[in-house]
Amino acid sequence: MSAQISIRFSPDVTIEIRVPFASDAAAQAHARDWLDRTFHEFGCEPVRLTGKVLLLDKVLGIADAAGEKHFQRDPAWGETYARAVASALQRTRVQVDVEGRTVSS
Repeated sequence: MSAQISIRFSPDVTIEIRVPFASDAAAQAHARDWLDRTFHEFGCEPVRLTGKVLLLDKVLGIADAAGEKHFQRDPAWGETYARAVASALQRTRVQVDVEGRTVSS
């Protein structure tokens, strides 16, 4: 089974990534760890006044911080991001709209 992750940066720029889908608990834990680590590595800031960072905030924050150029320049990194998003959210289809600040399946 595979997962399709779409990252929309603007009306003219959407990056589509298809990756294998892993739904086991170990893959989900690894994905959440990768998202946590990467969120901090990119210097992303919490968007809520409480300082609480939700999983969807991490998905959006990382895509926003990386930007379209990073996804284009490093396709392997993009695939890692896509695998982490699919496994952490347990979804085979995810749409990340950076401009609209939404994540949907």
